[in-house]
Amino acid sequence: MDVRGVSWLGLRTDSFEEMSVFFKRVLGVTPVFEARDFIIFGLPNGDKVELFGPDGPYPPGFFDRSPVVPGMIVADIGRARRELEEAGVQLLGPTMHAFPPYLEALGSNYAWQHLRAPDGKVLELCARLE
Repeated sequence: MDVRGVSWLGLRTDSFEEMSVFFKRVLGVTPVFEARDFIIFGLPNGDKVELFGPDGPYPPGFFDRSPVVPGMIVADIGRARRELEEAGVQLLGPTMHAFPPYLEALGSNYAWQHLRAPDGKVLELCARLE
């Protein structure tokens, strides 16, 4: 597997309003997508920070052991998934691709795969597709 860096960070919080104000006003980060209990912030280098409130898009319990989820960029998401499967790593759902309404915020050439690390935490591999 060819991990090239961290390009995404997901933060789950019970203080969604306070955190969204903190990111917008204190850190000066620009939202590129906003919905109920979910915001995608775009950073100048193309990386993303996603803020998830209690009623955000993931099911209850998803963030229980991982309120902070890093997304590590890989060269080939399909190959990375196969390597995870071969290593016996628990995959959390299928490989996802940017879909409406997130296409504009993430780009249509973006894919990700959630997995469970040996300690139970959720991690993500992501790729910018050609």
